[in-house]
Amino acid sequence: MAETAKTTKTTEVTKYTKEQLRSSKKYRTDVDILGVVLEDDKSYTFEETDKLIKNFKERKVK
Repeated sequence: MAETAKTTKTTEVTKYTKEQLRSSKKYRTDVDILGVVLEDDKSYTFEETDKLIKNFKERKVK
């Protein structure tokens, strides 16, 4: 009986601080939004950041 090796692919996702994201060219048009939606002591991926910006822009104004 042949044994098959089971490989697990692990991908490290890079996370950035609030200040790194606010100073990046990618988010230069959303700097003010990032100041509101991101927490100072947390790190975020680009995917998480994009989702937070999208949610902020789509929310209803009271």
